[in-house]
Amino acid sequence: VPTKWSVSGLEPEKAADIAAWALDQGFRTLKVKVGIEPDADVARVRAVRRQVGPDVRLGVDANGSWRPDEALQVIPRFYDDNVYFVEQPVSPSDVFGMADVRRGIRVPVIADESVYTEQDAAALIRAEAADVLSVYVGKAGGIAAARRIVALAEAAGVACTVGSNLEMGVGSAAMIHLA
Repeated sequence: VPTKWSVSGLEPEKAADIAAWALDQGFRTLKVKVGIEPDADVARVRAVRRQVGPDVRLGVDANGSWRPDEALQVIPRFYDDNVYFVEQPVSPSDVFGMADVRRGIRVPVIADESVYTEQDAAALIRAEAADVLSVYVGKAGGIAAARRIVALAEAAGVACTVGSNLEMGVGSAAMIHLA
């Protein structure tokens, strides 16, 4: 099961060092934490992109920290660094704001913190607020509930990823089974 590595919202040089380590471990998809301060976020993403080169899939994850108008201003600043996706750009409760952001940018939007239940997934799909749903076994309440979210997304033509909160043992096995 292919996985991605999350690069912390540290200063650019440290973020680039983490990205280099992840590359050495075999990761070919990374996401960089953003949503802290726009200029610092852009510098962090740029440093990571320089470190990993053009062939690594590089996304950004704002963890819901932007208002829609902020997201629409900041996200295009990442285009020069060939960002592959933006994860949870706005508050998880702002489904319509996320839909506005999705329509206003040219990279896919991943819904993460806004997906816990089938109802959450249905609302995101109905609002056309996300290109991808990040499904967690633990957040959903187990493998069966997570599978129902995935089935709902598949029926609507929306892709899914399996998210992680760094579970161990049984939790990791459940996520791998879901994937």
